[in-house]
Amino acid sequence: MPPYETLADFIHRASDAVPVVRRVLSVLFTIYAATLDRTIVPNLETIYLSRIRDRTEKVIAADPRFRQLRDVPFTVNGAQFQSLIECVRRAEERLRALAPPFATFVHGDPHPGNILILQESQAIKFIDVKDWYAGDYIWDVGKLLHNLLVTAPVERGPSVSANLDIEQSVLTYKFATPLVYGSVATDMLDQVKQFAESIGDGTWRSRLDLSIASNLLGLPEGRLEKGM
Repeated sequence: MPPYETLADFIHRASDAVPVVRRVLSVLFTIYAATLDRTIVPNLETIYLSRIRDRTEKVIAADPRFRQLRDVPFTVNGAQFQSLIECVRRAEERLRALAPPFATFVHGDPHPGNILILQESQAIKFIDVKDWYAGDYIWDVGKLLHNLLVTAPVERGPSVSANLDIEQSVLTYKFATPLVYGSVATDMLDQVKQFAESIGDGTWRSRLDLSIASNLLGLPEGRLEKGM
């Protein structure tokens, strides 16, 4: 048996992963609080919107059918949305108001595969830290949360179905979320809310949506490049 396992593997096999994920968040929150710098304002354009634009264009380059979703309104599971271009434009208008008045150290890629739990001590270890140094801690939160909400249930869950009607700009999908992922995600949101309030961050929820959107757009890009 290896001396560690990834958080991804632990959550998949655990009946209750909330305590361990709380410990992971506690480590991250301690680092964020210790490195909080109110002389720096994170560049949300670079962190979020530029990634959303770039990843959208890469997806379209890999599969031109996705151009329809970029340029016109679309429907997902019965809910209607503006085009991606319009969504980004609206986010641009609010970007200055959304920026937190501080920056913190960020990991950059804290998905559950980059978080290790040491078997003997149960200590938490982070690997593959990016050299961003200072940024918006909510990027990290979105990276971890989107994996719990979407990536892990889709890749490790029991069943997934999806249908994309490009001409009508309609996407329908269905996947079962194992209880362990849902409970961890719900508790994680509550923990993040408490931490954000403790450091005076009143716009964290809107930035979390941008983080999740940016991270989710990285999934089709990578899978299309691999021919999946």
